[in-house]
Amino acid sequence: MPIALEFLNFIIPIEKIGSHYPGGFSAFKTHYTHLIGGRGWFDNYLVRDGAVNPMDMELLVGEWESYGLKGATEENGEMVWMDFCVTDTFGSPTLRCNWLIVENQSARHTADASELLVHRDNVADMFQPE
Repeated sequence: MPIALEFLNFIIPIEKIGSHYPGGFSAFKTHYTHLIGGRGWFDNYLVRDGAVNPMDMELLVGEWESYGLKGATEENGEMVWMDFCVTDTFGSPTLRCNWLIVENQSARHTADASELLVHRDNVADMFQPE
């Protein structure tokens, strides 16, 4: 399922949350219930969080790096996103992101072929608090 993009987008694979966030994805959903349907939503592969300015995005990046995730890294002489990705609504990721496809103001994991667009208004249909 592609996820809708708004403003500045912080996109992280659920598998990375599962392996780095204390308590995994289940704990993440419990701790961040107040964000889901607001500035955050998710599909079966990705979580989208967001910001409206670069300073707030830097805070999100720093928070996730504090859990041990790697942000930008050098690969074959080029800077790329590793464990998460930052993108804007209208363009592509700010650096290359090998596991993400961005098109039509949405993003999808390369392993995801479904068509339902997930956004703030329909994520509640998928979200079951733990």
